[in-house]
Amino acid sequence: MDTLCMLLNHLVMFRKYICSLWLGTLIFLFALDPVWAASMDFDAGQDVSDVIISSFDNANDWSAGTIDTGTFIEGTGSLVWDHGLYSSIGMNADYPLDLSSGEYISGWVYNELAIVDERFTLLFYSSGGDYYVKIRTDFVGWKRFVFPKDVFVVNNTPAGWHDITSVRFYARGWSNTLNPDRVVRLDDFRLTRSSLDDISPRFLASFEAGSQAPDVGTEFAQSTGGGVSHPEFFSVVDNPAPSQANPSDKALLISVSVDGYTRAEYHANRMDTREKTYIYAWKEFFPSDFNVGVGYVWNSYGIGQWKTWPCEVCNDDYADDICGGCGGIFNDRLVSKDEIHRFRFRAEPDCNTYYMPLEKGAWHSFVLEIYWTKSSNGYYRLYNNGVLAEEQEGVKTLFDSFIPGTCDIMWGMGLYMNWKMILGGATSLDYYLDDMAYFDTDDGITIDEVLEWQGSGYKNNPICPVLNFILNGS
Repeated sequence: MDTLCMLLNHLVMFRKYICSLWLGTLIFLFALDPVWAASMDFDAGQDVSDVIISSFDNANDWSAGTIDTGTFIEGTGSLVWDHGLYSSIGMNADYPLDLSSGEYISGWVYNELAIVDERFTLLFYSSGGDYYVKIRTDFVGWKRFVFPKDVFVVNNTPAGWHDITSVRFYARGWSNTLNPDRVVRLDDFRLTRSSLDDISPRFLASFEAGSQAPDVGTEFAQSTGGGVSHPEFFSVVDNPAPSQANPSDKALLISVSVDGYTRAEYHANRMDTREKTYIYAWKEFFPSDFNVGVGYVWNSYGIGQWKTWPCEVCNDDYADDICGGCGGIFNDRLVSKDEIHRFRFRAEPDCNTYYMPLEKGAWHSFVLEIYWTKSSNGYYRLYNNGVLAEEQEGVKTLFDSFIPGTCDIMWGMGLYMNWKMILGGATSLDYYLDDMAYFDTDDGITIDEVLEWQGSGYKNNPICPVLNFILNGS
């Protein structure tokens, strides 16, 4: 049954075009070949209100580049941009453009030279300033990027998305180094109202394209140890234990060597926090030998943080508002030497810790819904494998001295620790992360939709959800 469920879930999760046909009382699902679907002009999942910024079908639409009619996502071709020939390219258009109607900018990139820490920049100029975002090139093949507008870096004082005066891509600058050997293809550049076909996360990292770059949003991978950066702590690898709980092909491996003080955390972009309700979802896997042969320097170490840096408890301005500990960490998750997994909620006076044993050797899914507020009307609900594990209502979830814009939360997952090897013990600690996402309930997303999207509780269901849909229509 596990194998059948995994196969069916793969069909739903990873095939772009799916058709459903009602025959009598049965529903048959089958995956359509993308090439055949494209020949039918089948525009799956695209909102009729999407605005095409560029189809990349005509070389005259851009200052440089050629059209490849053999490799493309939609239309009749993609634009080939050779970084060795052109360090930047600009879009020819009837400016100014009004791009104010949608919430997201999306596009496809085809890359052949995968280098982990190389990027190029997408920039929208507007009168008085600009908006920009960096795009990773650590993958091979096609990858879709989706950027909520609020993750673009704002430079100076641009007039707004209604007044875009130029659109350009840059291969150098913004801390990027030009790689003259890089050639990318660009396609289907659009303004859209939703980030995915079925649900709209504000951030999503599935790692399925083999890239550390998220599918939606932007990331910051922080890796330090021994006083130096360690980008090798992060890698996208094959799923170590495919199952109903996580049938994905890929996952992010965070592996830290014996190096004393170590921080290796994968962060989502900062989020506007006060008086907002967010739903956080993730899957994680601890190998069976995790924590074996490890000597602790600290009594516990962090595996997840909701950071309010630079608003930290060590600062006298905030110390009385945050329960225990130091650093710019507000809520967090810890693992102790006796393998107790703790979720800490740290707004005075409503401090709370949820305890559970550290579960190893299998994928586990978590969902946390939390209303961030300095009032006593806050709440949070924590789900473990689809089951409500902890709930608090009528509580503060932000500290009194929280300053919007300054203390806004950045969510990070990984390993933050100080450890040493016991003789004959571990030489590294490995932690796997997958399907890390957060949702804004202002977008109309509900906790039930996120739980269904995540697939939590598969192992508690005698028939996997796809079979339920086929057999029962629900």
